[in-house]
Amino acid sequence: MPCPSGTYSEQIGLTSESECTDCPEGTFCVAGSIAPINCTVGSFAGPRSTLCTPCERHTYQDEDRQGSCKPCPLGHNCPWGASVPLPAACVPGTYVVGNFTNEDDCTHCEPGYECPGGDSQPSLCRPGTVSEGPRTSQCQECSAPPNRIGSYQLQGGSTSCIDCIAGHYCPKGATTPLPCKQGSYSNSTSLTSDSECNRADPGFHAPTGSTMQFMCAAGTYTKSRAQGVCSRCPAGKYQDDEGQTGCRNCTAGHFCKVGAPIPFPCAAGTYGPHEGLGSHHGCLECPAGSRCIVGSARAEQCLPGSFAANPGSSDCTVCPSGSFATASGSTACTVCAPGHWCTSEAQIPCAQSTFNSRSGSFDQTDCIRCPERTTTQSDGSLSQSECSCAEGYFFATEEYTRGRSECTPVGRNESTPCCTCPIGARCQGGSRGIGLPQEAIAIQNLPIRPGYFRLSTSTVDVRRCPDSAANCSGHAECPQTASGCAGGNDENMCRPGLTGTFCRSCMESQHYYEPATSGRDPQSYAHCESCRNVAGSRSGAILITAGCVTVAILLGISVFYHLPVPKREFVNDAVQYLIEKQGIPTKIKIVIGFYQIATRVETVYGITLPEAVRKMMMLLRIAISFGIDGIPLACVGADGYHARLVFWTVVPLVVVFVVTCIGAAYALRRTLPCFRAASQSESKEPAKPKGKGQMGELGELILKLILLDSLLQEKRACSHFELSLPETCTNYVYFRTRLRLRRPHPCRR
Repeated sequence: MPCPSGTYSEQIGLTSESECTDCPEGTFCVAGSIAPINCTVGSFAGPRSTLCTPCERHTYQDEDRQGSCKPCPLGHNCPWGASVPLPAACVPGTYVVGNFTNEDDCTHCEPGYECPGGDSQPSLCRPGTVSEGPRTSQCQECSAPPNRIGSYQLQGGSTSCIDCIAGHYCPKGATTPLPCKQGSYSNSTSLTSDSECNRADPGFHAPTGSTMQFMCAAGTYTKSRAQGVCSRCPAGKYQDDEGQTGCRNCTAGHFCKVGAPIPFPCAAGTYGPHEGLGSHHGCLECPAGSRCIVGSARAEQCLPGSFAANPGSSDCTVCPSGSFATASGSTACTVCAPGHWCTSEAQIPCAQSTFNSRSGSFDQTDCIRCPERTTTQSDGSLSQSECSCAEGYFFATEEYTRGRSECTPVGRNESTPCCTCPIGARCQGGSRGIGLPQEAIAIQNLPIRPGYFRLSTSTVDVRRCPDSAANCSGHAECPQTASGCAGGNDENMCRPGLTGTFCRSCMESQHYYEPATSGRDPQSYAHCESCRNVAGSRSGAILITAGCVTVAILLGISVFYHLPVPKREFVNDAVQYLIEKQGIPTKIKIVIGFYQIATRVETVYGITLPEAVRKMMMLLRIAISFGIDGIPLACVGADGYHARLVFWTVVPLVVVFVVTCIGAAYALRRTLPCFRAASQSESKEPAKPKGKGQMGELGELILKLILLDSLLQEKRACSHFELSLPETCTNYVYFRTRLRLRRPHPCRR
């Protein structure tokens, strides 16, 4: 079988038609061809052609083996099967109607048509092209000169182009406006390509054919330019502003779904501890003891005074009256305990001096005040049995308190078990009161302060000791006083070795009392010294000093007697002048009399002078008594009031007698030389003494002033003590200079 028309084959032995080869373009093949045949000029053939086709009119082909014909150029004429273009008869822009004989046969081309000339007929302008006037040889494309830039024409045969619309562009020959691509926009009507459209900015988008860019709505964003659609914020982020390039992290206490314009708060009873939660499932349940309001970022513990018993609470409950919660985050309130009153936030113990036996109290007035003059030892007392005598009071039995003013409150007629604490005692509270045990502080164990004294544990008559100011830096008393009165609540309130009223007597014989002085040395405290140590004691030093002064005075008198007569006369005249003319003895007596009283003011009147004044007065006291006041009489057997009284009465008489004798001897010594001179020369009258011995008179006067009154000032001072016993009441009077002597007086209430 031959290969069919339009195919050929150079091979032999073919078995089927499919093995034949198609005839190529520009050739033709008849049935049974072994090779394709080329088309000649003026004709053309497509693939698998059986014959060549001549070129149609207005086309030509000047080459062989071609698949199509070429259009006839302007100004030429191409008949059917033309192998070359022939010159036309009509010029371009005109056309011939009928047979062409000359140019007059050519007619002008009408608007909306194009006339290439020659023998061609007018052609209607295709869409996208126009012909505005006659004699148009070729239609002009829109958006190309001379037409307006950015125009189009939808219909054929048009004489003008239409302006391009905004958001679109119109290229050359456009038949319709083309929209700006997605992500670009324009409001111009003269664009010719999409590259002239503006690209949308970040944060904006522009759909296809947009005349403007649009801001991304809340919950959306664009990061880059030329975006046609805004992206939605992912879960866990939000954007509440328009025209943004990114999204924000969802705040703690909130969650954000995809495209969230705002964070959505976690519901009441839940909280969001982290940022970026994508759904409500990320909100955690509020634990017990806490509250979580809408949008909580953390569980807020209930404040003191409130509680939340269950998880998932949106608010805390205030504790009921009579209960409290002191800590934050409480899940329950505690009932107020006895001895307290409670606000919702705290359990407050009843103040000292009050008590409360009830539980669940919520008002301070529930704490009941202890009876008058009593108090409690601490806060939070539970009952009236814990009330005891307050500070400044001590406990006494009903037998003692009956009728006593110190045990009867002002404005009341009946007495109380709590009596006013005497000065010098330490009543620091806690002494026995209503319901307290018997061994609490009472008269028997009333603590006495250092520097104070009482005769026994059965009296409240407490006195300040005369030496309480020693070592107290000018104060009347102090805890570190050097006084022999050690205080305390024992029967003996004296320092070791001391006894008697005001602790100024020695317990052992052949010992003498050393008074207290200022200083931290143990010897500065009041104590007793053995008589064997008197030479090395303060009293011994005073006596030695006084003895040295006396010897010095005697030596001075002896030297005076051995002076030449003129010098003795001069000194004697001077002394006589001072005594008789200037009244020195009287003035000295006034001065010494003043200091005799001044040095005893502290002892007699019980006052305390500043430390510096006390030291000065002590020195003056020693000076005006020539140290005799420091003699330890207990060491010479004068241990007792009567012996001491006789000593201080006789000694001044003896001293005055001795001084008088010395003065008489001095006067006699001056008279004898005068008698000897008279016996040797009768012409001379015997010299008369110029008066009795002035030195003796002055010395006698000074010694009288020193010894009289001064040493007896203290002997007149007495101390009255009251001993108040359950069965008796007796007053005792003690002389301070002999503190063991006492004489009873009738009891005075």
